[in-house]
Amino acid sequence: MRVLAATLLLSATAFFGTAAPALADGHIDIGGQNTDNDETVIEGTSPGGPQGGSNGGGTQPVGNTDYTPQPWTQERMVPACQTNSPSESDDALCMGALAACRAEGEINMRVYTRLMSAEGVPTEPWQYQGTRCVGGDTETGVQEPEVTTEDVVEQARSLAPPSQIGVEPEGESYVNVPNNFYADSEAQTVTVSVFGIAIPVSYAPTDFTWDFGDGATGSGPGEQGAKVGAPGAVEHAYATGGTYEATVTTTYSVSFTLPGGNQVTVPGEVSATSDPVPLQVGEIQAVVSDVR
Repeated sequence: MRVLAATLLLSATAFFGTAAPALADGHIDIGGQNTDNDETVIEGTSPGGPQGGSNGGGTQPVGNTDYTPQPWTQERMVPACQTNSPSESDDALCMGALAACRAEGEINMRVYTRLMSAEGVPTEPWQYQGTRCVGGDTETGVQEPEVTTEDVVEQARSLAPPSQIGVEPEGESYVNVPNNFYADSEAQTVTVSVFGIAIPVSYAPTDFTWDFGDGATGSGPGEQGAKVGAPGAVEHAYATGGTYEATVTTTYSVSFTLPGGNQVTVPGEVSATSDPVPLQVGEIQAVVSDVR
């Protein structure tokens, strides 16, 4: 009895038209830097760090693009005496200013205001707003605006720096292949402006939430060059081919010092979402090229 043996020669071809070369041990090299226990090699990383460039820590001049510094109103008080005006640096005290208020020790002040730019530059002359009785220990002249924790956090929220992210393999991958995601996780400092006062704000990442673009999510900063299954690695394999956009939302603990010297730390109230990083996922199909 003759036995007829049929041998099928198969070639693996990506759905988006890129051939996937076979390694000597029968695995498929498809670009990236994940390596599982069977030594499947996935090479190709974004040079110099995450896609879009690494923040690299240090002081960052800008964060989110929706931040617009706001103008504010400056106030000046002078004793309600004939010789005083908002343009004079020396404020004289007179009996008229002392006698105009009912409470003992209070001083009647003329109040002037003017609009300031976000950088603290006057944009209009002083405008008279009326008089006010204040305590005798009140400082005359330009009144320093009170900067509150809420004021700084509001600006810090607008300027929160989004993490730069990377994916391995970069740009192209395949169905059911674990992709390695990682984010820039270094602390950064951004200077915010509140009432024209520059306040450095430190951003320390505390949480990373990933959206892989197909409904799946993940957490953690990940690690560049991590092997498949490595502790701390952020991995995701796509079930179907297509183009996906991955993002990461970084939550920060922010800390700063108020003008009065009070040090403030506000954890978990400030976050920023990265720009999306596209990944094209192809499907590997078996094609019969010859029958013997």
